[in-house]
Amino acid sequence: MHYKTIVLLCLGTLLLAAPQAIAEEATAANEKAEASAPVPREMAGERDWLAILDAMGLAEDPSRSATARRYTQSGLLGMGQLLADKMALYRQTGLYVVGRHTQTYQMNLHSESGIFTGRHSGRWQGRYDVDMHWDMEPLLKLKGASVHMTATGHWSNGLNASSVGAFMNVSSYGTYRGNGDEAIYVSQYFYDQQLLDEKVLVRLGKFALSNFDRNYFAEDPSRQFMNAALSSNPSIPFPEAGLGVMVDVRPLPEFYVTAAVVDANADSRETGFNTAFHGRDDSFTIVETGWEPLMPFGETILPGAYRIGFWYDPQPKGRYHDGFYISGSKRDDCGLYLNASQMIWKECPDNPFDMQGVGVFARYGYRPGNITWNHGFWSAGLQYQGLIPGRPADTMGFGVAQAMLESSAAIDKSQETAYEIYYDAQIMPFFNMGGSLQVIENPGGVNNVDHATVIGLRASLTF
Repeated sequence: MHYKTIVLLCLGTLLLAAPQAIAEEATAANEKAEASAPVPREMAGERDWLAILDAMGLAEDPSRSATARRYTQSGLLGMGQLLADKMALYRQTGLYVVGRHTQTYQMNLHSESGIFTGRHSGRWQGRYDVDMHWDMEPLLKLKGASVHMTATGHWSNGLNASSVGAFMNVSSYGTYRGNGDEAIYVSQYFYDQQLLDEKVLVRLGKFALSNFDRNYFAEDPSRQFMNAALSSNPSIPFPEAGLGVMVDVRPLPEFYVTAAVVDANADSRETGFNTAFHGRDDSFTIVETGWEPLMPFGETILPGAYRIGFWYDPQPKGRYHDGFYISGSKRDDCGLYLNASQMIWKECPDNPFDMQGVGVFARYGYRPGNITWNHGFWSAGLQYQGLIPGRPADTMGFGVAQAMLESSAAIDKSQETAYEIYYDAQIMPFFNMGGSLQVIENPGGVNNVDHATVIGLRASLTF
């Protein structure tokens, strides 16, 4: 076994044996996270340390917290004090910085002929993001104004191309340009302005379209599904982060309409000005509307989200015709997508903020044929949080994704299907580890490969 694999497994075993008292307080943090974290809605996915501090009492005086003392005594980099300092800075200045580092290891255990599974290239992948958010009201008295910046680094494009060959990438981190190695670059910088009592949000700058096609149970590859088709919708040709404008309108708390126009030719590693104002002026347009109800069911509330979206891409693209690819012969690519998630059962019905229980999700996408390798897509699955007694923050999920392959592209099979099951364990409030098993049927749609079996290990640190 590769020595890096041994190190990762040993680290997981060591941390799983952490004191039960710490685990219990981490549980309390998660139960209150939804209610306590004072974070803007566009940063809801990165509020970990704010919620943890409020829930464990670290925010007011970390010296009084037994948990903070145990963190320091156990040598965990003084994480309790570090997070407390972040909270104090946020409350005084409106500025906070949060980072996440994710490391993955994947291996193709078996393919039915045609694919060489012994290649080591791409088995190790990693990514980190450091987000800076500045709420400008505390210092400058600019109500509803904020500035955001993200620095990103990553390495490797994964093993999909070298030893799996699937259209639906077995790793969400496997779609970077070149070989995927970038030490650091500014992937996002934008200005947000909230208006009309926070019913309208206007965003200007360089940003990724992460506000679209969101799904609570299937969107975070650092803690949920590893397969790209179970974290997003591959029928949507999202451009990389680039210059643009976005408007989000919420006339009612449960209803919204969001639209964005961004540079279709963007390279997230660049500033964005070279592609937005030089060369082609193509703009990718996307509009999404949704309903996010809190459904009463007996004595509890079951949250859900139902979305429909349309996108348009005017870039000249190639098209398939009788097995041949004709470059640049097609414009005005467009499509439709659906997205749904619903909590269907809760373990603690009397606590509206506790998310232990079962949730289901589904996605669908359609785009006109002969432009790309797929003309249709769907996925569905479920997530169970708190399956193992005493571990209410752990999650387990199972999902199925299927792409309808384009016949005019001379692909042998009509469908490619991915199955994945994962388990993600919260070792500490700021550290998660998990594993994944994927089975891909008809990877690449070729006759001589029936399926591939891919295992994965993952570690994610929030700091």
